[in-house]
Amino acid sequence: MTVSLNSYDALGRRAETTTGGSKHYDYIRDVTGLDVADWCAPCGTYNGSAVSYVHINGSLVAQYNNGTTYFAHPDHLGSTRLMTRLLLAPH
Repeated sequence: MTVSLNSYDALGRRAETTTGGSKHYDYIRDVTGLDVADWCAPCGTYNGSAVSYVHINGSLVAQYNNGTTYFAHPDHLGSTRLMTRLLLAPH
């Protein structure tokens, strides 16, 4: 069983996560509060962005993770319901 410890900022948004005592993620936001990246330090021998996010007009359009770009598809309320790769294969 893996235990995660989450810390939150003054606005109640998740600010960091530590998983299993070995991986530490910081959640990076822009000035409007939108997620820009999940920063991992240390992640084995790697320190850097684990996931990057792309927003247009406040809506999530895509995310980059593990060398792949995923595109967000919202439902009628604007919530992300499906993430697909370039060839529209569901993630």
